[in-house]
Amino acid sequence: CSQMLVACQNLPRQVLCRTAAATRPNRWHLLPRRPRQHAPPAPITAYHTAVGGAAKWVLTVEPGARHYQSGPSSTRGSRTKDDAEWKDTLTAAEFYVLREKGTEPAGSGQLNSFYPKPGEGHFVCAGCATPLYSATSKFNSGCGWPAFDKSYTGHVKTNVDVSFGMKRVEILCGACDGHLGHVFEGEKFTNTNERHCVNSLAIKFVKGQLPECSDEGPVC
Repeated sequence: CSQMLVACQNLPRQVLCRTAAATRPNRWHLLPRRPRQHAPPAPITAYHTAVGGAAKWVLTVEPGARHYQSGPSSTRGSRTKDDAEWKDTLTAAEFYVLREKGTEPAGSGQLNSFYPKPGEGHFVCAGCATPLYSATSKFNSGCGWPAFDKSYTGHVKTNVDVSFGMKRVEILCGACDGHLGHVFEGEKFTNTNERHCVNSLAIKFVKGQLPECSDEGPVC
């Protein structure tokens, strides 16, 4: 084995992979290395805001950023990505929420207590940058997660979720199927009578840039 390892030091495009086959536990194989794709970093702006007496830093993506540029062109092929490709573009926490349908702890999200002014920007999918919610659709529900009462038409879809022994309506990004959270009806918070309970990790706020789509409405 030591001689094989020395001989393979000059093979930069190959890696050694030890098989777990029970019949040949000590056999080594040469496998081609899969090229690792890295998304270019998006220009990020940090600005200070005070909500409810608590000062916070809010990270936003500048208009024109390639990776988080809002619009349909940035979502092409996003449904065909495998887990390895998603892990290259998402943080571990974002991957847990968006791709594994996880839930962040209540009150922990950076965007939970962030309420932008109308026209100040909009919220996009953290996975593929599809526009999801306007600034005016966000409201304070007191639930511990960002709440929205409507979404851009056709950009959020629903799915019946029967996990944990209960029936809920899951909401997903209409472009990449990323898990956003759940939608609840009948609570009478706003005129739409709908609350989108969204994980902060599933969305990002794009400041200044407004999407071409403007129609909004409930999803249920």
